[in-house]
Amino acid sequence: MPARRFTINAIAAALIAFGAGVPRPAAGQVPPPAKKAAPAQTADSANSSAVELKQLVGRLNRADRELVEQHAKSGQLPVEKQDRRVIFVLDSPFLGSEYYGSNTNPRFLVARLTLINLSDQPIESKREDVRLNFEGVAYSVKEATESLKNRPFQAGQNTVQLRSLPMPAELNVASGARGSTWLLFPDLPPGNHVPAITLKFKYGAAEHELDVIASERNVLGVKIERLGPRQCLGLVRIAGTLNTINVGTLVDELDRLAGDRVVRAVIVWGEGSSISELTLSHWLQNSAIGAGRAQQFNEQQFPGLPASLREMHLARLPNSNPGENQTSAYPSNYVPVTAAVAVQRIHKTESEAVVAALRTAYEALPRDEVLRAIQSGTAMERAAALAGGAGRLPADKLPVVLKYTDDADPVIQQAAIQALANFGERDALTKLVSCARSESPLVAATAISGLASSRYEAAHAALLELLAGSPSESKKTIVKILAAHPRPAWSDAIFAIVKDPQSGLSAEALGALVQIGHPQLLSVLADALRGNDANLKMQAFSILAARTDPDSEALAVEFTLEHLQTKPAAPGMLPLLDRVKDPRALPLLLSRFGDTQNKAELIQTLAKIGDEQTAKFLIGRYAALQNHEKGEVLRFLVRFDPAGFRQLAPQALQSADNALVSQATQGLQEDGSAEAILILIDGLEKGTGSFVWSYVANALAGLGTPECRAALRKARDDGGPEKRPFAVNALIAIRQRSPGFPFYQLGQQQSQANNLKEALEHYDSAIQLDPELSDAWSGRGHVLLQQERFAEVADGKLDDAVKKLETDRHKFQNNAIFNYNAACVYGRAYEHLHKNPKAENRDKLMNDYKQAALADIRKSLDMGFDDVELMKKDPDLKLLLELPEFQELIKNLPEPAKAAAVPRGPQAQRARRFPPRGF
Repeated sequence: MPARRFTINAIAAALIAFGAGVPRPAAGQVPPPAKKAAPAQTADSANSSAVELKQLVGRLNRADRELVEQHAKSGQLPVEKQDRRVIFVLDSPFLGSEYYGSNTNPRFLVARLTLINLSDQPIESKREDVRLNFEGVAYSVKEATESLKNRPFQAGQNTVQLRSLPMPAELNVASGARGSTWLLFPDLPPGNHVPAITLKFKYGAAEHELDVIASERNVLGVKIERLGPRQCLGLVRIAGTLNTINVGTLVDELDRLAGDRVVRAVIVWGEGSSISELTLSHWLQNSAIGAGRAQQFNEQQFPGLPASLREMHLARLPNSNPGENQTSAYPSNYVPVTAAVAVQRIHKTESEAVVAALRTAYEALPRDEVLRAIQSGTAMERAAALAGGAGRLPADKLPVVLKYTDDADPVIQQAAIQALANFGERDALTKLVSCARSESPLVAATAISGLASSRYEAAHAALLELLAGSPSESKKTIVKILAAHPRPAWSDAIFAIVKDPQSGLSAEALGALVQIGHPQLLSVLADALRGNDANLKMQAFSILAARTDPDSEALAVEFTLEHLQTKPAAPGMLPLLDRVKDPRALPLLLSRFGDTQNKAELIQTLAKIGDEQTAKFLIGRYAALQNHEKGEVLRFLVRFDPAGFRQLAPQALQSADNALVSQATQGLQEDGSAEAILILIDGLEKGTGSFVWSYVANALAGLGTPECRAALRKARDDGGPEKRPFAVNALIAIRQRSPGFPFYQLGQQQSQANNLKEALEHYDSAIQLDPELSDAWSGRGHVLLQQERFAEVADGKLDDAVKKLETDRHKFQNNAIFNYNAACVYGRAYEHLHKNPKAENRDKLMNDYKQAALADIRKSLDMGFDDVELMKKDPDLKLLLELPEFQELIKNLPEPAKAAAVPRGPQAQRARRFPPRGF
């Protein structure tokens, strides 16, 4: 079988793809020769094939699905002639940007096309016949470019890299078989919108077209409802899969709702629905949380939601694993008017989400509409009206609210009970107390919350009375709710519970007392530290360590020092010592070093309170530490013992741990000594991985000394093709930070404006400030070349300049700017010979220079150079551009606006650069 050609015969497809017998050959067709039996299919491969077929079938319409399922069961082609056809399906589509988090880079679309051949003839589909119409422009299937090869995307439950996708030149599918091929379309226009997308392909002589947007809308399975007062809420139900294509459909539906002045939306996922990408799930959650709020989530990768949406809620949101739902049966822990739930936008149930979304509407509606919704609305509307508006009803409507405190629907019951908190009448108070004693924990908690949040003193008194007479477990619930609604009225009652060792509620009561406040709180915390209850001790310590007043800090520090006498630091102790920097802790921490599990955090604390002796202590234990712990030691030694740091840095640079390499290079750059520079240079020469080269080269660029530049030039020239790009980028960084670089830029601007005298002055200034700035030398030489002062360019020997260009060419492989400017050098050489008819070998050299310039121009264009206007006006190419070969090349160039519409990478820069000398 050819390397890029996949052929699927009917026998293999029937046995493996569909798990059925061998189909009979069509009339007049010669049966295939007998073949050896295929290896027995394993359970894993059979299951994988079955799962794949199930996913494909789920994307088909009913008629096609029945045909495919019947064939899978029987292995026979359809009986009816009109059913003997090819069924095609596109699955796993992904539309994304080359680079994450940006909508200014080119996008790509990838999807898998499957042909299910239920006809009685084999079919062939060629990759070259496939076209994607994206925003009105046709695109062909292409292999992944260098920038895309390692780009991952989600295909079902698998993460796939684009370089691993099989894309055969031809797809041959026998009768009764199915065959698949991936399709990749790179270089799509940037943006975060989802335009019209259609796919055209052929099998046989017929061309077929698939509306990708319509197909993926069906996959989404979206339905829209309107409910609530004045139909103010849009309920969006999703039954299928949300992906990077049909997310445009979802946003379009929200736009339509916004166009109808709907400002509230709830999106509900049904059973079995999913989200294809984790980034999509994060986008939705952040968009819901930010809707209608001052700080909104700015997502550039996906379409923007309508700005007029004040509230967006999500319910039954699938988790990160496609196909699995995060569902739970009601009742949930929803309490309608507590602050935590009022701002909540992501809910477990549909009812919870709808009630939360409509609650704010009922807070603003006239009371008669609220009453009407309570009496005659749907269950969710009734619950929302009770939660948001029942508290504004007059006292004579209290019986309506009381009626629903015993409702069978838990959502309605909770909302009604909580609404009673807004009434001061005895009937409301009596009902709340009764519900607070309920055997249902949810009903009791809701009623207690109502009493605690009520503005009536009678409710507070009733709650304190309830607290005094409740059993231990009930008291625990009450105390926690009191802490959520702190009032001075609770203080004494909570204090008494804390002081009572028999209550069994000291921990809960202490937490509540901190929230509520009490004059003797500090003494209570001190007593807890001295007590015998270990859990209560640590709770008291945590409270004290979080306070910044001197008395609290003193108690927390003394407890910490006593604890360190016998044990390693407990949670919260090291952050406290970081803050107070008590030197008494240093010997205790060192004595507990071997017993401490989290040594990295301990080393960070030692770095804040340690000294030179601490540095020696850590150097002595460095070899036995984990890599992340070694990194913290290196960070510490840079400041306290630079010599010790330089002793350990070479070993860190040669390690395979990226974090350790990063810390070592950062420390050496901060050190900046001659010895540190030598260590970095040695690391660049002996390092074996791209991560080491990247960090070390950047550190050398940051230092920028002559020794650093020389080492980077050596790596560029002699370090091999893998190391060379890192050295080149570092040299570019040095150049851009050079004191002469601003003058070089001014010279560049004047040169482009053809102000050659001024340009030369700026280049000379740049060279005076930085004699090693190669761009300034190159620019200066170019200006002299334009002034025809050839002797000053290359000592009067033009062939030497060309030889030097070719000698340096290997340093700038795949550099569009270098190739363009190389063409300019050849253009000037061609012009020089054109003006000197008596030059030796003139005709041959002119032809050589012309061909070389043409080759460099073509390569520059292929790699992304797009400044067509500069090329047409460039004086270096003046004579060459008059030749027929160059005229033909220019005629086929795209318009400048079109060329700029799709950036082709970081090399496609408009800044004019020239072939460097020592760069």
